[in-house]
Amino acid sequence: MRHYMKDMPPEWLAEMEASPAWSAMARTVAAYRADAQSLAWAQHALEDGTLDVAVPVLAMYGVETFPEMPVAAASIVAAVPKGTEKELPGAMHSWEPVPMAAELAEFARACAG
Repeated sequence: MRHYMKDMPPEWLAEMEASPAWSAMARTVAAYRADAQSLAWAQHALEDGTLDVAVPVLAMYGVETFPEMPVAAASIVAAVPKGTEKELPGAMHSWEPVPMAAELAEFARACAG
């Protein structure tokens, strides 16, 4: 888990290690490998222009999030022909369920025609 979080601010790692959830999270670290590989692939595809996605994409982020998240959403939308960016109520990795569900339902309805 420490290796997976190596590029995060050191204080985040310290907070995570102090958390009662740390041991449970550390036991699941093997599942993070595929996550890291997919994120690396997506980042590379965005940077070199090889991202080939023909379906509609909804890139969402919470109103209280890291400054990089709106930038990431905008880069995804710019790289796909049918991309939409949306800011929703929520913070970091937590979402307000009712607005999230409503937005996802509307997106699915629009995609279905």
